[in-house]
Amino acid sequence: MAEYLYWGAMLLAVMLSGLSKGGLAGLGMLATPVMALVMPPLQAAAIMLPILVAQDVFSMWSFRASVAWDLLKVLLPGAVIGIFGAVGLAQVVEPVVFVWILGLISLAFGLFGLVNGGRGRFQIRRAGLLLGASAGALAGLTSAIAHAGAPPIQIYLLSQKLSKNGFVATTVFFFGVTNVLKLPAYMSMGLFTVDSLRLSAILMPAAIGATFLGILVVRWISAERFVTFVHASLCGVGLVLIYRAMV
Repeated sequence: MAEYLYWGAMLLAVMLSGLSKGGLAGLGMLATPVMALVMPPLQAAAIMLPILVAQDVFSMWSFRASVAWDLLKVLLPGAVIGIFGAVGLAQVVEPVVFVWILGLISLAFGLFGLVNGGRGRFQIRRAGLLLGASAGALAGLTSAIAHAGAPPIQIYLLSQKLSKNGFVATTVFFFGVTNVLKLPAYMSMGLFTVDSLRLSAILMPAAIGATFLGILVVRWISAERFVTFVHASLCGVGLVLIYRAMV
């Protein structure tokens, strides 16, 4: 029975990640916590990262035509700073602090969006340099520590009133670049092993299949329902992160 639970958690994690990479924003943040139910969190993060990078290739290709490049130019420099900051901060600050903060922000913003209906016209606003760089830095920081960088980017992009495809594409490209940048950091910490890479390879087909499924589903969902889904997923992720911080 224990073996069934082990592989069940592993498959569920990569399926959630794949659906998220396909455009169902927020689900991917549940992947590492699910996998961490049956193994140490850092080991789970190491197994997930090569899978995330492979999924990014397919999702970036699928949404390449809808990217808001002006926003990425603001977000990505902050992400680089956040990743480098994570390496240093991880030595002096408990990761649970960031998990608490991110969980509370996600829950608060998600509830606010649901209460207000998440309605509004879709139009790109001028990118705010300070706000965008800060969102990118916080996303890079929390993504490097716990693969939990989605809320800052979702909150920032929702404020820009992008189209549904623009929102998905910009999110996908941001994390596609960020995940590649995380590879050297993980290697320097010795997180990749022969066993972790072998498990990543075994789970890869299910992960890629789930990515394509997510791409199909997100194109079927209406723009209004998609915004509601993003806010609801932020609430769910916030609760999961708060739970992770408490246990």
